[in-house]
Amino acid sequence: MRDSYPGTNPLVVVWLAVKGVYEDLFPLVAISLLTWLASLVIVLGPPAWFGVHEMARRVADGRAVSASLWWTVVRENIGRAWKLAALSLLVGVVLASNVLFYARLGGVWRYITVGFIWLLLVWGLANVYLWPVAVLQDEDRTFILFRNAVYLALLYPVHTVTAALILLVWTVMSVVLPIFLMVFPAFWAVYTTWLARQLILAVYERPKKS
Repeated sequence: MRDSYPGTNPLVVVWLAVKGVYEDLFPLVAISLLTWLASLVIVLGPPAWFGVHEMARRVADGRAVSASLWWTVVRENIGRAWKLAALSLLVGVVLASNVLFYARLGGVWRYITVGFIWLLLVWGLANVYLWPVAVLQDEDRTFILFRNAVYLALLYPVHTVTAALILLVWTVMSVVLPIFLMVFPAFWAVYTTWLARQLILAVYERPKKS
C-alpha cells in the first residue's frame, strides 16, 4: 500500500484520489473511456465498472494499471459483476416499492413508510462502498459483501454522507465540463475504493486503541 494509514477524512482521501489518478493519468483515461464504451454494451456494463474498481484498488496499492489488465478483470468477472449489480438493483427496487406501497395507505402506515425510506437511504449510501468492498475483500459471498457495505455506511455516517456529496459535486462538474467525463469512472472508483480501504483499516485499528 502506498500509505499505511493516512486517515479516513473524506476530504483528505479526495487529495489521495486526485494524486493517484494524476500519477496514472494516461492509462486511467484509457480505462475510463473503455468503461464508458463497454457500458453501452449492456452485457459488459457491470463487469466494466467492476474492472475499473479493481484498477482503483491497484492504484491505492501503488501497483501498475493498464487497459489490458482492466479487460482481463472484465472478462473474468462477468458473472460476479452481474450478480452484484442485479441484487443491488433488486434490493433498491424492493425498498422503493415498499415506500410507495405504504405511502398510499396513509394513517398509521406512514411510520412504516418512514422506516422503509430510512432503509432505502441507508442502502443508497451503502452503495458508495459496494463495488469497492467487492474488490477489497477476500470473501466472495454476496451476503457478506452487502453486510460489510451497510456496516461501513452505518459505522461512518458522516464520512459516507460527505463522500456522497463529493461524488455529487464531481458528477455535476462532469456534466458542466464534459472533459471531466474522460476520467469520471476512474476518479469515482479510486476515491470510493481508497475511502473504503481507509475505513476498513480504521475498523481494524479500533481494538488496538481501546
